[in-house]
Amino acid sequence: MCGRTALALDPTDIQSRTGAVRWSNPDSYRSSRNVAPTRYQPVLRKDTENGGQRYLQCMKWGLIPSWTKQLPTYANALQTINARDDRLKEGKSMWSGMKHSKRCVVIAEGFFEWVKKGKERQPYYVQWEDKRLMYFAGLWDRATIDGQHIESYTIITTSSSNALSWLHDRMPAILRSEEEVDKWLDPNTKFTDDIARLIRPTEEGLSWYPVSKFVSKTGNDSVECVTPIELKPEPPTKPNGNIMNFFKKAAPKSTEKTSERSGKSSSPAPKASLQNWLKKEDGSPTKRKRDDDHPREIQPEEDMKAKDEEPESKRSKRDETVEEAGDEVFKDEQLDLLENA
Repeated sequence: MCGRTALALDPTDIQSRTGAVRWSNPDSYRSSRNVAPTRYQPVLRKDTENGGQRYLQCMKWGLIPSWTKQLPTYANALQTINARDDRLKEGKSMWSGMKHSKRCVVIAEGFFEWVKKGKERQPYYVQWEDKRLMYFAGLWDRATIDGQHIESYTIITTSSSNALSWLHDRMPAILRSEEEVDKWLDPNTKFTDDIARLIRPTEEGLSWYPVSKFVSKTGNDSVECVTPIELKPEPPTKPNGNIMNFFKKAAPKSTEKTSERSGKSSSPAPKASLQNWLKKEDGSPTKRKRDDDHPREIQPEEDMKAKDEEPESKRSKRDETVEEAGDEVFKDEQLDLLENA
């Protein structure tokens, strides 16, 4: 995924480095070394009336579809900050119309990703080795809500490169040259296989380093967000004792995390809310698959005496259930990188 970027350049510098002939709404831009979803950032588009020249326009991060008649909640807005490349290629998805005529390029100096280290998440900053501007393939749309026009964008993501797979399994689709930028922006070119080939992992030319957890809070914005740090060596792990004590302590802890993340572990409310928000005027919801189900609620363990009295087959089956549920909680933690927002 791509849920945090950095762009702290002066507006005139951005326009000069991107080759844009104009900037339609520069007053909406605010430089930041910690750009979070829902903020306005500059994207590149091509002018269809003046020879296809590039121009800059600030848009809101977190795409709001044109058929929407109400502003999304923050939780729903996070669902459209990225568009997976595999969904983009599907015949029937919410991106179907935009990928042909509403392509844009999102500008950044770099992006952040978090990796789990024990109970903590360590942020890393990724940029080009030569520190040139990054161009992310994106889509945009315009919605009219309460008489106000809102233009917003999403960043397309693809499978992570071999070099960055340890950090996350997804990464933004980065356009590598000026020629690729022009091809992606061309409003007269449909989303063909030739355009689709621009969306692929970036295997070479990137550099990365760990940064302070200061960047994890979206309200923080200073040079500390992108300053390299030296990680302390991890202490040796201690033995967990026997397996029975491990499950006795771990199961209630997993229950707490599950409840803390999803409110009610089996509740479909967030999914229903998103479907209602994306519902079109004709009443039919936009189909959208989810990558992961909500974590299942983990029942507390019985006391040790009762457990010892259980038949071996029943005890083994229950232990497998606890282990499987623990994996679900871990998976959910890896996906939610914006919990400190």
